[in-house]
Amino acid sequence: MLNIQVDIYSGLPNPTFTLSEQEARNILKEIALNKGVITNSNVRPSHLGYRGINISFQSDNIPHQYGLPASFGLANGLSMLESKGREIAESLLQSSSTSSASLLNGSPLSPTLTKWVINQVKDLPSFSYFKNEEHQLFKSEDETLPCAFEKVAFEPGFWNETDHVSKNNCYNFATNRRTDTFAQPGRASGHTYNEITCEIITNGAIADGSHKVDSCFQESEKPRFLMALVVAPGPEFVDYHWYRQCSDGSWGHKPGHTPARNTDESNQVITDPSKANRGPYTLFCGYMLAPKSMNVN
Repeated sequence: MLNIQVDIYSGLPNPTFTLSEQEARNILKEIALNKGVITNSNVRPSHLGYRGINISFQSDNIPHQYGLPASFGLANGLSMLESKGREIAESLLQSSSTSSASLLNGSPLSPTLTKWVINQVKDLPSFSYFKNEEHQLFKSEDETLPCAFEKVAFEPGFWNETDHVSKNNCYNFATNRRTDTFAQPGRASGHTYNEITCEIITNGAIADGSHKVDSCFQESEKPRFLMALVVAPGPEFVDYHWYRQCSDGSWGHKPGHTPARNTDESNQVITDPSKANRGPYTLFCGYMLAPKSMNVN
């Protein structure tokens, strides 16, 4: 069986489909003949929106049969044969939309979302510059916030450890709680959201113990972390994303199961999430505080 994960979400679990070897045989042969389309599964872009296709197998004899690694990335802007990889990715996405493909976990790929992803595959730029380009500071004036809060240093290593990077998302990072549960706003308090809007995701965080910045926490709730919420409103791609301010004034974030970073979609250090390049997350919902007593799961 072939597992196909479409790496697109920051807050929600990514869609993961399975195809039988028979269904995927032609695609696997094509990948085997064009191994330049493969990227290491441990090397992946960490930006908002579509990030590539992740492929793994449920049996070790299948990759051995085709001379392929047990897991790898595809069509993520980092391969040597990117155009061919994107062609193969489109075929996989079309296969995932058929009745023979079964959803293993995550959110389903609707026809409209599948069409959106295919368009993202076609338009994805090369991200090789992330390795070499010097980060430039995105400067803007800080907003004056009414509440006291604490900041800690941006420590990506804590979040990017192999055993934890795929188990924690943007909500974990923003609240500074590494639960390894891919936390969701409202789930810990039994108020999981049924729709993704600024108001509903905000209410989920409030149910977990957060406050908007117009309602402050006492000193006994230290550390109180400053978070910012944004939403991708769709109609094709709908998701939420969180940021947290760090001690150097930058804002860190963790897009889904990918590594934490403090740069935006233009590869600039974020000093103002309301003005940074956020890709499809165009709605800025506002600032919130995560206190010591906040319960996240």
